[in-house]
Amino acid sequence: LGIEKNLEKALMFYSSHEDDLCLERMGLWMMKKGGDDEEALDYFTKSHSENSYYYQGSLLEEKREYALAFNAFLQGAHLYQRDCLYKVGFYFQMGLGVEMNLEKAYDYFKLGYDLLHGECAYALSMIYFDDILYPQNIPLALHYLQQATDLGSLQACMTFARFYRAGCYVDKDVQKSLEYYQKANDIKDQKREIMSEE
Repeated sequence: LGIEKNLEKALMFYSSHEDDLCLERMGLWMMKKGGDDEEALDYFTKSHSENSYYYQGSLLEEKREYALAFNAFLQGAHLYQRDCLYKVGFYFQMGLGVEMNLEKAYDYFKLGYDLLHGECAYALSMIYFDDILYPQNIPLALHYLQQATDLGSLQACMTFARFYRAGCYVDKDVQKSLEYYQKANDIKDQKREIMSEE
């Protein structure tokens, strides 16, 4: 930005100081290199930036160390990191690395939803479809599902596409079904582009 690209100098500056953001960038650097997940995890563990907790949890999750992953996500959730809020809700919902607690799962999904996280909105919609934690409420479930699509939830778009194709909870509409499948495809492409940029 404003100067010639030089990755070696960038690495030199990041590695010269151990503040939270530099440690996070070093962790991302190690992840990008591939095969250096342990070193990346070490950098993320030293950092206290909200995103570092998410990356730390994701690496631990890949290693199937779910209890440790949950603790990392929980620390990020305390800083209102949106992806961490979703992950903590998901872990409570599934009983993954922590005792299952649907009420707590709902609370974390609701916090993430309040911060406009699409997958949290989708999780809330499924809770109201399922009739497990709260009585089934189709209008409210469809409301959350619609908001999840507006917030870019891939799962929500796929679900609405299937609903319109089958006429489930909504009037059958093949055109709308195709529109939601297309929206899901656009979200996939957008996520690929963001990942390649990162």
